[in-house]
Amino acid sequence: MKIVTIKASWLVLLIGLIVTTIAATYIKRETDIKDEAAFKFESENLAGRVETRLQAHALLLRSCAAFFTASDYVSRNDWRVFIEQYNIDENLPGVMGLGFSLKIPSDELQEHIQQIKAQGFTDYVVWPEYNRDIYTSIIYQEPFSPKDSRIFGFDMLTDPVRKKAMYRARDEGLAALSGKVQLEAQQVTQMRAGNIMFVAVYKKGVSINTVEERRAALKGWVYSACRMDDLMSGILPVGKIMDKKNGLYLKIYDGETVSPEALLFQLHQADTQEEASKNQFTFAFPIDFNGHNWTLVFRQNRGTIFNNYTGAWSVFGGGIVISILSFLLARSLISTKYKAQKIAESLTEELKESKNKLQKIMEVSPVPMILNRINDGEVLMANEAFGKLFNISASQTIGQKLPDFYPNIADRDALLNTVTTKGFVDKAELQLKKTDGTLFWCAISLKLLTLNEGPVLISAFHDVSKRKEAEEEIKKHREQLEKMVAERTEKLTISEQKLRQSIQKISDYKQALDASSSVTISDSDGIIREVNANFCEISKYSRDEIIGRSHKISNSGYHPKGFFKNLWTTISEGEIWRGEIKNRAKDGSYYWVDTTIIPFLDITGKPYQYVSIRIDITNKKSVEADLIKAKQAADAANLAKTQFLANMSHEIRTPMNAVIGFSELLAKSVEDEKQRSQVESIRSSGQNLLKIINDILDLSKIEAGKIDIVTTPIKLSNLLHDIEDVFAEKVKSKQITLDIDYENVFEKTLLLDEVRIRQILFNLIGNAVKFTDEGFVSLSIDSKQNSAATHVDLTIIVKDTGIGIPVAEQESIFDPFNQPLGQNFTKYGGSGLGLSITKKLINKMNGSISLNSEVGEGSTFRVTLPNIQISDTEIAVKEKAFDASTILFKPATLLIVDDHEENQKLIIDLLEDSPLTILQAKNGEEAVALAKKHLPDLILMDLRMPIMDGYEATKILKTHEGTKSIPIMAITASIKNLKERNKIEREFDEYLLKPLNIAQFFTKLKKHLKFEEVPTGGETKINGAKPQKYKLSEELKPKIPQFIKVLEGDLMAEYQKVNKNQVINEIEKFAKDLLAISQEMQCEALIEYSRELLVYSENFDFQNLLYTLREFPELVAWVKAETNHN
Repeated sequence: MKIVTIKASWLVLLIGLIVTTIAATYIKRETDIKDEAAFKFESENLAGRVETRLQAHALLLRSCAAFFTASDYVSRNDWRVFIEQYNIDENLPGVMGLGFSLKIPSDELQEHIQQIKAQGFTDYVVWPEYNRDIYTSIIYQEPFSPKDSRIFGFDMLTDPVRKKAMYRARDEGLAALSGKVQLEAQQVTQMRAGNIMFVAVYKKGVSINTVEERRAALKGWVYSACRMDDLMSGILPVGKIMDKKNGLYLKIYDGETVSPEALLFQLHQADTQEEASKNQFTFAFPIDFNGHNWTLVFRQNRGTIFNNYTGAWSVFGGGIVISILSFLLARSLISTKYKAQKIAESLTEELKESKNKLQKIMEVSPVPMILNRINDGEVLMANEAFGKLFNISASQTIGQKLPDFYPNIADRDALLNTVTTKGFVDKAELQLKKTDGTLFWCAISLKLLTLNEGPVLISAFHDVSKRKEAEEEIKKHREQLEKMVAERTEKLTISEQKLRQSIQKISDYKQALDASSSVTISDSDGIIREVNANFCEISKYSRDEIIGRSHKISNSGYHPKGFFKNLWTTISEGEIWRGEIKNRAKDGSYYWVDTTIIPFLDITGKPYQYVSIRIDITNKKSVEADLIKAKQAADAANLAKTQFLANMSHEIRTPMNAVIGFSELLAKSVEDEKQRSQVESIRSSGQNLLKIINDILDLSKIEAGKIDIVTTPIKLSNLLHDIEDVFAEKVKSKQITLDIDYENVFEKTLLLDEVRIRQILFNLIGNAVKFTDEGFVSLSIDSKQNSAATHVDLTIIVKDTGIGIPVAEQESIFDPFNQPLGQNFTKYGGSGLGLSITKKLINKMNGSISLNSEVGEGSTFRVTLPNIQISDTEIAVKEKAFDASTILFKPATLLIVDDHEENQKLIIDLLEDSPLTILQAKNGEEAVALAKKHLPDLILMDLRMPIMDGYEATKILKTHEGTKSIPIMAITASIKNLKERNKIEREFDEYLLKPLNIAQFFTKLKKHLKFEEVPTGGETKINGAKPQKYKLSEELKPKIPQFIKVLEGDLMAEYQKVNKNQVINEIEKFAKDLLAISQEMQCEALIEYSRELLVYSENFDFQNLLYTLREFPELVAWVKAETNHN
């Protein structure tokens, strides 16, 4: 029996050891999983920091590229100041330097080298030095030191690794990272591995949507060089995770291949091969930066088995102790059975051993436990689990008074009373307080024991906070569910009430429908199954006569054959049909109904019945018929009025042309000043009356629909130049300015009705100039490409600072014959038709016009012309016919300052016939130097240039004693506002706008340079065939000198004006004047010519009208030639 009991005790030991081994193995596996997760987390965090730092470098380079693109010129000092603002050493440690590499075509290499040398770098070269099509050169580098001067001028395209990254940055428009390169450390001469990041810099204002466009627009690259050691020192965190003792290793490879050649960076190189082989975890993380890959390999070595698995070894050791104690306890109990006689002798010793055993059990137990005396509360034993639970040191607690863990004293007193009475407390749940004041729920078990020290209390604690939280959550969900049920019940109650109300409404609607409409219900075959009383009343059929029949019973035969077929197709497809139907009643009378047929669909989506609702509109149709007849009568009356106005206008214009023509002739022959004034009044009144008649004729043509919009290719810039020329004298006489925005004008050719767009602009600009006595009138034409790439939307804005229009009269300002009440008719005149005609023409072009005006402040008219087609026809910018060869300047020195060679070449070509010495400069700095050296007779100065603009250069020259008297002519592409115009007029002697008007250019040159006029030579050529069939009549020959005088005088001046303005009404007036004098002189050639002009103007044939008009100088030359011949 003793052997059996001994085996049983060994079995207890074996089971304890097995359970201990399993528990320790499980904790080891959990430790490995937790360590591997922590390793991956740290690895991914470090990889993210690397990728974030690369993106930060890319963002910095994009800022640098934007700085170069937005600036016309960036000096070395500008670059240094720009880089210093970023404080790179603190914000982006690891960046060795930031620089700019300029793209240099081979034909510009020498010029580039000279420019850099001129900046003080006399030894500058672009290296390596061998011939190639494209060079690049590092011209800026920050920070820049004598040591960095070795890379100054380096062509990075000669390095294949850098070249690949630079081309990728250029073609893709992204930040591109180079492959592995060797870079020199700042403090030592040792070469270190690193990378260079590139961002392409493109020219400003150039499209870069495709690879070809980006290559063409390339200006250079900004770059940053980073040594990997320095870069990673600014990325890797400081702490124990980076400590080599913790076994974390990092290697960064360029590309996707892990090889020694691709190694960029290594953290904590293994000391021995054995250490390198102790890999516990390995993790590879790829980084894709805009198509360039890095591979980050993280590795963590195993520590000692005791360092890594402390928890497992603790459980294993504790389990062995407990197993041994259990084994000893079993053996002790067994021995007690056989040695009962020795119990009394060793009772005290065994009690002491029991206390020790209890202490050991408490120490290895995972359950928080504490043993204290009842009398004074002194703590006798406490395990580590107890210390962790209450955030105190268990060892320091022993020998001290039991801490007060009870926030509620009543809970403590109740527990003590229970344990005193019953001897134990089993899992009493209440809130306890940790030493830091945190409250938590705990299940407490208490047991009253007696030891040598007297009565003691052993306490065990189980943290049930999570279970309590779960119970609280369940309680909240239960309350929420009950609330939702209550809300749903309330909603169902409300829905039931609404359902009753809906049923009542449906009943009300049915009653209202039956009272106001006739209703039928038909099945899917169109057979009537239900009707209301109204239908029977209107159709004159009884209910029994209708039900079971189709609607054909009321067919009137009025509608076409396809009408009901389309109706049936619509409702058969499940769609509602609406329309008006003419039906026939039983008694043969007809009636009209406004019908709505609603199909009702089954679950398959097919109609199973149709409900037809009809409203009697017979009276309405009768009224409509009367209105149509009235409209037809009104249209006929309006047509008669229009035709009458047109006929009357033509009848009045014929004698008025004679009145005006002869009054002009009479004015030349009358010498008495009073009579000449009276004749001039007749001529002026006749012209005003003729303009009113022309406006009435235009209005009548528009209303009669006789004006068609005929589009031809035109260039807006030509049109704006014409407008500026036409109104130049008028605005000058009124001492106001006409500001025309040429800068934003659409450059391509557009398809527009040139005659009508001129008429619109002349009306708007003419009104603005007329009603503006001080300030300015401005005109701008903005274009916006719409969804169709071949069309644009135009917005024309005419603004003035004139008298303004009252708000109350702005609605009616576009009505015919309307003029604002505050307008002084005596001062301004006018017929009140201009804006009406303008609006009708704009409407004819599918556009719109709006007005914003304030009395005393001015007016703004906005015209919108949508969907204007872009023409494929190219039209050159029109210039006045001017023969530059007729002006020959005397020897002089001319300085041309412009950063565009094409502009310089244009001026040189224009002056090639004159013996001028021409100097050229590309910026203000060069101009100042050349002017001081050569003292030219005239300087042509562009305003916007790199390095130094025209304003600054002119200021220097005008303050220098040797150059202050040299006249300077400004040449600019645009003058944005009146303030800028005043500044130019104040600081320069002359100014001209680009594109150059050659005639104006030569006129201004003649003010400052000596010249002579050279005749063109040769005989007058008569290109027209028209005069060849005519001979001057014998009756005309005596009058020829007077006739030629009139032709070359007033009529030639009138011709030049109308040829410039190109307004049909003015051309028509010129033709009438010419016809009157030609008929008087009986000159058949000019009579036929005048009549042709009138025919083309009547038919608005603008192309032939202008072509014929320009033959007038040839006809005058023919008359003179015929005179000389005879």
